[in-house]
Amino acid sequence: MKRYSAVIGFKALHTDDVNEAFEFAFKPLEDSGTEMVVPIPALKTHMKGELIADGRKALSVSTQTRGTLTFVITDNLWPVAQIARKAAKALYACDGELEFDATQPINRTEAGWKVECWVWVDAESAGCEDLDEETDEDNVESAYIAAAEHRSVEFKDSRASLGDEPGAYVSGWVTVSDADVLQYDLQHCAKRLAP
Repeated sequence: MKRYSAVIGFKALHTDDVNEAFEFAFKPLEDSGTEMVVPIPALKTHMKGELIADGRKALSVSTQTRGTLTFVITDNLWPVAQIARKAAKALYACDGELEFDATQPINRTEAGWKVECWVWVDAESAGCEDLDEETDEDNVESAYIAAAEHRSVEFKDSRASLGDEPGAYVSGWVTVSDADVLQYDLQHCAKRLAP
């Protein structure tokens, strides 16, 4: 099963590439030359963020252009992706050290899932314990990202979330196999069914 489906009118596209789904769905709108309040590229970026980062199952847009033009983009693996996030949390989460939240992306791999997480990096490890207010924030973020390490986490295309505490959370990815997801789901299904 392909992860994403894009349907517009009587046409449908099934793909594992979210960008391809959005290009297919928006093409008739772009071809129509319709003026939108929000420019189409910005609308695409916003909607991709909602579907991927906000963990939405489906999105739809309707516009009036020579009739009504409606398209729907669906994440067909949404229920399994949510279970993968829960399995990753059960396997790896440690309060204050490695955490997950519901807005982080979950990507399909050949044998499982990559689930984005947050890893705590203290200021001392990043060399950021004695910074003044004039320090460039981009350099501070880069220092935290460079200092991030965890045996179970891959740090790729990471970003840092700076707060008021002396440290920062840095994004990374943990891998959860299909077997891990299935085992987690079976265990929790058994708990729900137990008297």
